[in-house]
Amino acid sequence: MERVQRFLVLGFLAIAFTLFLHVDSAANTPNRWIPQNADQKQMPSSPVKLSKWKDHVMLDNGIVKLTLLSPSGLIAGIQYKGVENVLDYHLREPRRGYWDIVWSRPQERKSLKGHVSKS
Repeated sequence: MERVQRFLVLGFLAIAFTLFLHVDSAANTPNRWIPQNADQKQMPSSPVKLSKWKDHVMLDNGIVKLTLLSPSGLIAGIQYKGVENVLDYHLREPRRGYWDIVWSRPQERKSLKGHVSKS
């Protein structure tokens, strides 16, 4: 019986400690931040290149290449660090992609959720 009580007390303390850390980190973490270097100056960003074709638009910042279908705006491809397409490339272009959106307005605490998918 003493062993069970000790287990319950330690479990309760572990949960309380975890909740304490979670609440503290959530209160101090901003939603958006700007990467900065050691001198607290904003880091330079790569210029974004926009390439347009008849049925595609490509955005390239040197790290990620995003290809969108035009005029629908569906995601046709995402290239990242040498991976040709992080989306499933076995599917035809209009059927690729699943995009999940979570956002919130600065003045509101609740988040709005939605998703866009091609079925």
